[in-house]
Amino acid sequence: MFTGAESYIKQVRLPYSVYVFRSTWSKLVIFAHNIVIYVGVLVYFQIWPGAVALLALPGLFIILINGGAITLLIGMISARFRDVPQLINSVVQIVFFITPIMWKPELLHSRAYIADFNPFFHLIEVVRLPLLGGIPSVRTYTALVMITAVNLTVVGLFFSRFRARISYWV
Repeated sequence: MFTGAESYIKQVRLPYSVYVFRSTWSKLVIFAHNIVIYVGVLVYFQIWPGAVALLALPGLFIILINGGAITLLIGMISARFRDVPQLINSVVQIVFFITPIMWKPELLHSRAYIADFNPFFHLIEVVRLPLLGGIPSVRTYTALVMITAVNLTVVGLFFSRFRARISYWV
């Protein structure tokens, strides 16, 4: 994120949050383009999740907060160490396969607790389940509150420590 905006950072003094918001906004626009497919599937199969689908909006807000925080953290680390984006790409592929995205956690049978320890499962479940007509569990919301608190604390400490160095790293 910061290395892509290198020329702006070196020429114009803007808050670093502008770059985080720009990156997060672009991901939200991509999501908005893809939600059209979801609506098309609902219409085609004549499914209506009901008012419970509105619970996806607070879930999306939680994802945006966590995504913005992680974007800031990874952006700072990537500005300092240029090989991190390749590492992140590899890690994302692994996380995709170990997170119940294309499969259900019930397939783990007695080891379904493994999904509960996966933070990405809760981040996905808080939006996916309302869109499918279900209500996320209290355990999911509790996990998201803890994940968000840890993310904001770690990113806040890291950003306050290294904020002045970002312009030199890019």
